[in-house]
Amino acid sequence: MGENNTEFPILSLTPKRETGVLNFLQKYGPEYDGRGVVIAILDSGVDPAVEGLQKTSTGLPKVIERYDCSGAGDVDTKTILTPDEHGFVTGFDGTSLKIPETWGNLSGIYHYGVKPLYHLFIDKVRERAETKRKEDNWDKAHRIAAAEAVRTSPLSNNNSGINALDKLDKEEAEAKLEALDLLEKKYKDWGPIIHCFVFRDEKLEWKVCLALSSDLTEAKILGEYNVAQSYIELTKEEKVSISVNVWEDGDRLEIVSMCSGHGTHVASIAAGYFPLQPELNGVAPGAQIVSLSIGDARLGSMETMQAVSRAIVYLRKNADRIKVVNMSYGEHAHFSNGRIGELIRDTIDKYGITWCASAGNHGPALSTVGSPPWLCDTNLIGIGAYISPEMMAVEYSLREKLAAGIYTWSSRGPTLDGDIGVNVSAPGGAITCVPNFTHRNSQLMNGTSMASPHCAGVISLLISAAQARKFPYSPYSIKQALVNGAAPVSTSDPFSTGGGLLQIEKSLEKLEVLATAPERDVRFKVTVGTQKGIYIRDIRQAQKEYAVNVEPIFFKTHSIDAQKKIDFQLRLVLVSSGFWVHPPTYLDMSNGSRTFSVKVDTEGLPLGVNYAKVEAFDVNDASRGAIFTVHVTVVVPIPFTGSVAELSTLQYEPNMITRNFFVVPRGSNSVAVNLKSHGGIPCRLVVHAVTLIQGQCCKSEEFYKVLTLQSQEDTTLTFKVLEEKVIEICIGRWWAESKEAVPISGKIVFKSLLPDVTILHASSSDFYSRLNVTSAFQTEEIQPTVNLKAQVSLLRATSMKVQSLSPQRNAFPEGAAMFELTASYPLTISRPTTLFINCSLLSENLYEGEYESQLWMLFDSNKRMVGVGDAYPDHYPIKVEKGEYVVRLHVRHEKREFLEKLVPGYPNFQGESLSPTLPVLVSAKLQANIPLNVHQTVADLQEGKKGTGWTANVKKGTILPLFIVTNVPDKSLKNLPCGQPTHYFSGTVLLQKDEKRGSVNLRLYIPENPPKLKSTPEKGKEEILEQMRDLKVSWMSKVEKEESVKLYNELIETNSSFFPIYTARIGVLETQLKEVTDPEAITEIKTEIKDLITRILSQVDKNALLAYFASKAPDVKLKGQMDKTKGAWIETHVKRGILFPEELSESWLEATSFCEPGDSKVIDLTIQDAMGRGHWGRALKYLLKSEDTLPEKDKKMLEVLTKLDWKGAVWHHNETTRFKSAIKDYRLF
Repeated sequence: MGENNTEFPILSLTPKRETGVLNFLQKYGPEYDGRGVVIAILDSGVDPAVEGLQKTSTGLPKVIERYDCSGAGDVDTKTILTPDEHGFVTGFDGTSLKIPETWGNLSGIYHYGVKPLYHLFIDKVRERAETKRKEDNWDKAHRIAAAEAVRTSPLSNNNSGINALDKLDKEEAEAKLEALDLLEKKYKDWGPIIHCFVFRDEKLEWKVCLALSSDLTEAKILGEYNVAQSYIELTKEEKVSISVNVWEDGDRLEIVSMCSGHGTHVASIAAGYFPLQPELNGVAPGAQIVSLSIGDARLGSMETMQAVSRAIVYLRKNADRIKVVNMSYGEHAHFSNGRIGELIRDTIDKYGITWCASAGNHGPALSTVGSPPWLCDTNLIGIGAYISPEMMAVEYSLREKLAAGIYTWSSRGPTLDGDIGVNVSAPGGAITCVPNFTHRNSQLMNGTSMASPHCAGVISLLISAAQARKFPYSPYSIKQALVNGAAPVSTSDPFSTGGGLLQIEKSLEKLEVLATAPERDVRFKVTVGTQKGIYIRDIRQAQKEYAVNVEPIFFKTHSIDAQKKIDFQLRLVLVSSGFWVHPPTYLDMSNGSRTFSVKVDTEGLPLGVNYAKVEAFDVNDASRGAIFTVHVTVVVPIPFTGSVAELSTLQYEPNMITRNFFVVPRGSNSVAVNLKSHGGIPCRLVVHAVTLIQGQCCKSEEFYKVLTLQSQEDTTLTFKVLEEKVIEICIGRWWAESKEAVPISGKIVFKSLLPDVTILHASSSDFYSRLNVTSAFQTEEIQPTVNLKAQVSLLRATSMKVQSLSPQRNAFPEGAAMFELTASYPLTISRPTTLFINCSLLSENLYEGEYESQLWMLFDSNKRMVGVGDAYPDHYPIKVEKGEYVVRLHVRHEKREFLEKLVPGYPNFQGESLSPTLPVLVSAKLQANIPLNVHQTVADLQEGKKGTGWTANVKKGTILPLFIVTNVPDKSLKNLPCGQPTHYFSGTVLLQKDEKRGSVNLRLYIPENPPKLKSTPEKGKEEILEQMRDLKVSWMSKVEKEESVKLYNELIETNSSFFPIYTARIGVLETQLKEVTDPEAITEIKTEIKDLITRILSQVDKNALLAYFASKAPDVKLKGQMDKTKGAWIETHVKRGILFPEELSESWLEATSFCEPGDSKVIDLTIQDAMGRGHWGRALKYLLKSEDTLPEKDKKMLEVLTKLDWKGAVWHHNETTRFKSAIKDYRLF
């Protein structure tokens, strides 16, 4: 094989040539490489340990500060520990910890808390750590125990001919196997606990020790990251870089980790520096990085508005140092105003920080740009994702050279209110650094998330150049220079590229010219009514004339010299790029808003989307570029008759996109898109259909599918549509495809099977509910089915607290305080299920919401977090077991009264509450769907005819009524997963088997059952005496000792055969037994208890009781009395066996003659009997099946596992118990 001397094109791994950065740095040298500029990375956290983020090109630390703004890493360290004379303190888990003298804490006072290690790991790292711990401590030992249990298990299951004791011995062997299986199924590793110590050293600087073991001498001491950039890896295998910050005078510790590798990759693109291999450098190798984590590890990596708000607090407090923000995060919003949008807008306008934001990865349909680019104002920079042929060859290893363009998935404008949304584009892929916890040094990532930091890097270079050349700039002039200096992308449209591909050299020229321009420190707010542009999505509602308002907004307007406002003057010429858009020719602009009219002539426009822009140029110097722009978008739908539209056969090349707009015919609720390939090769397509609804984001009504059509194959995609609305059906060929064009034809068939509602609200008290179904185009066959799928319960808060937050990281520098509301909701789960939790007043609004947080966490009875969620309830399913839980909800706002109005009856609040106790809905998935009958007529329903499995035809233009039986059988209301009352059941009505053709969401409300009617005859003397007797029995445990004895004696004189008197007396004596220590008193009490037990048992005819319950036809009149007698027999023997160990075995046999050994009434006795017999397998089996409330359950478990010598299970039990004992309070928000 010959020698290969081909040089690898490393430069294209982190592309810089496309935007001119490479030539720029070679031309101007290192002074322009971003030095002197600090970039804030609002992301998932940055790893300071990776190779490219160690130093800047000037030798300064690269990552100078790290903060976790989400709160996921916070630790409550309010607990104060002071070592004893030997230097020891006791941790929450009972561990004795010796403080090393080398720590240098002169005060001797330590703030202490604990943090589960796994809270600092992303899921993949946690799973890796769990696997390693399981392999080291569980797997081998468990396999040995299982092999031994199999070896000693009986060969036969035949129990005939063996006595009771032999049967127990056989059950013991079987129980071991069953217990081992249960242990494996129930295995959950909560992970190690970190002991957290916070103290001041001799220099009065905060120091932190994070210790995983009891030997504190092995633990490293950390300072705050912003002081010395110190960090550690708590475990060598996982390689997670951890740093710390201290808040609230030591009462709160912030442990900074990372919730994904995204932020490190982003930071490396913006400013990575590789001194030994500079080809790998990021865009601005001289810039420094501040990492502000807005992704919350509890939510995977989803951002929260609490985190974004805290990041903005930091930015404003440090605006003298931080000049650029990159935010490669975002979601889709329903509308463009909201608190976070206002905070971002003011941070740019008042603090001079230039803000870059990724446009989103939700294309190729129009109006898919996300937030923050779609926010209150247009002062931040939205970036789309570009790919060059060199990137394709090197990053993606494509064989063929394809044309440059925009990635298929890059989000497109215009925004829902008419702005362009995407301002510029930049390379959207790179192979660069990822965190060490990935166990790799680099990775390919693509997205507008990668394009945005490229832009942030370019801005850093421009600022570096401006500082070197000593000319002024503002966030407004930077944005204007970027847009006007960009190069058009011939293969793409303005919706995906905005001004075009970034070009740094041209942008620097523009920026320097703008330094002396009158608009350098001015941006122009363009509004068209309530919109930011002219967007005619439905041409049927188009106007001829549009009033455009332009208002100048001055940089730092509250502190600017008034004379500058007076002197501001621009004389502008308005130029339209489209023959069909007619603005006036001139506009004189000074300090004050101006309104002018734009005529839009939609007659004769081509089918599809039409775009034009009205640009304003300075008449004296048009070379500066557009000073402001009015974007105009008009959609002209494809006309067709009936319900079918044909799509012409087109030659689809890679990254080719066609946009087909239709007005959905009246009566249609679904569409079938048929696509056929006529080519000779497979073809990967994306079909993206979007209908825009006012007040809803683009994802509310959309269909998205990526598919591969084989040669000559056709396929049909069916999805829902909204009648009389404009829908875009976007069909595109994937960008990374063969160069060979593939001919594709299509047919659009709108179908009609239309129910008269989309959500059917019904009540079980009405017995049935009517649903009307119509068909507009043809006869349709239906086969309706109705199923209830989830129980929805309404939780009300049992505690709500409003308090102010520490201003250090929560309050803005302007002085506004921040407040939080914390609410708690008890929740009972009766059987395993999957939950969805929803605070409906706040949910589905994130960036556009008024409140900053709606984070909730679900805790078990041991205060361990088992689930968490935020604004989007459907994103956070939680699998839970039977047990008691607490939901804790967190809401933030800077105005206390906004929180107080969520709390009814809040002291001193004068307004009206928004909701009673801020209710939370919990949806619990049913173990099995509850089917409901559906009929064609009320007569069929009343006659009880078959209500499932039938078919019927809905004829064109007719209405077919469906009558759904809503009376849920009582048996279906038993054994529901949620212990709270049912608010309603959620389910679906399917008209056909294909859910996409016609379905209705069902909410079936269940009113509270009225009390059963009881006859209330006049009470006789005997009944009154019985009630008085029962009242006295209940008081025996509530009164003083002497009075209790008096009541007992009084009762037995006339009711000597009434069992509850004796069991109540035994209960009183059991309480006394716990309180006394004198041996004689103990003996006396036990003697009396034994006498009472004898009295009870002597009154029971065991044989008669056995005969009654064995009878095939027992006397129902006796059932009540027999059940009470059986209960007394079982309860008495349980007490006898527990209080008198010598009688344990006999008591257990007697008690279990009337119930199963695992019955909750006797399970404790079963466990103790098994332990007494040395049947450790049986004891463990029943311990595993018992409730957590079982007395001394953990202690018994440890004893049993130790006796069995199951080392893996002993380790796991000790770890779980330690974790449980260490968690003293709920996790912090």
